[in-house]
Amino acid sequence: MKGKVFLALVGTFLIAGTVFLISEGIKRQPGFCVFCHIDANTPLHAEKQRRFLGDPPANLASEHRKKAAEDFGCAACHAGASLQGRARLVVAETKNLYLYLFGDIEEPKKMDQAQMPDENCTSCHAEIKPGKGRFHGFSAHRPMTNIRCIVCHRSHVPGSRVWYFMDLESLMAVCRKCHMNIPAGFSMLPRTAP
Repeated sequence: MKGKVFLALVGTFLIAGTVFLISEGIKRQPGFCVFCHIDANTPLHAEKQRRFLGDPPANLASEHRKKAAEDFGCAACHAGASLQGRARLVVAETKNLYLYLFGDIEEPKKMDQAQMPDENCTSCHAEIKPGKGRFHGFSAHRPMTNIRCIVCHRSHVPGSRVWYFMDLESLMAVCRKCHMNIPAGFSMLPRTAP
């Protein structure tokens, strides 16, 4: 009896592992994230995909695609850099699959920031650490660990490469949390391309 239970457990783990590996491979295929349709004529994330493939780059996601290899896709940033991140993504994918099959799927109105933690950015951008850069270099900003990269550097919002694809409205809202007397029209962003 113990042998059968052991074999059943091993078989279950092998099947689950195989399904996981296959699903990871499928998710990395171009076009996977726009495969589902909101209706017969509208792929999910169609506008994000259009900007992502645009040239010149229209946002941070398309800038990454331009600089990376040709096979760079959504999963490069959204797959999760850690086991916890991947588990979080599997939960979100399961929920989305349920909504698609049994509910009413729609284009998300805002980004779920839990699906894009800073570890996804710093896994490639290790140089963005406290002590470096115009914002990150100020020691007073170092304890601000509750501000995520994507709060200022919005991935899918059209923006300017000159401003590192920062969303100015979000950026100033973050700054005003501590710097309440910022004059109207103030910008700490570079005015010319770096």
